[in-house]
Amino acid sequence: MSSSRLAATLLALFALAAAAPAAASAGTVTKTVPAQYVFVHGQNPADPGNCSAIVFAQWTDVPGTISALARYTGLVDAAWGEQTESRPAPFDDTYKWVATYTVPAGSHWIQIGKGWRDGPGVDDCADMSAKQPALYRAPVNVDLTIQESAGCVSAHRKADKATASIATLQKKLKQASRRRRAAVKKQLSSAKRDLKKAQKDVTTRCP
Repeated sequence: MSSSRLAATLLALFALAAAAPAAASAGTVTKTVPAQYVFVHGQNPADPGNCSAIVFAQWTDVPGTISALARYTGLVDAAWGEQTESRPAPFDDTYKWVATYTVPAGSHWIQIGKGWRDGPGVDDCADMSAKQPALYRAPVNVDLTIQESAGCVSAHRKADKATASIATLQKKLKQASRRRRAAVKKQLSSAKRDLKKAQKDVTTRCP
């Protein structure tokens, strides 16, 4: 192949690469959801006098969540203050501390408080668990970090593109001659339909 033909081929390849659309890359979003305090207690199956009382922040599952941060008000050293606990997925859904605790299906846990006892008799820490609610105040919320899908990113891009097209066409419509107005109106209607579809996709594909 001659140098001139090689140069032309390379230029064509570069042009095709520049014209190809970039693949949508997924990002993350943060969503705050309400949670509730859960107070549980249990006994070491191998030692009847060894027990624990655990406090969890519990929230309903949101698909795609990769980490969570619980925000709550607790009593520490006789003073109330906002406190936080964070965990990556799978959070504290199966939590082992003297006994094993498993979150109900469809929900997640972050452990935010605990106590334990080990004595010669039989104990399940029920009395300790009964006192723990006095150490916490409502509300409790959880900030979720959610992985966006490529489909969600694509839907957002299409919505942004349609919004920009509508703004441009509205300006053109104001400046268009009588002959051009019908064509611009048709383009504007099409862009509005595209925006409506993209917004629907955002609703269905994004957290």
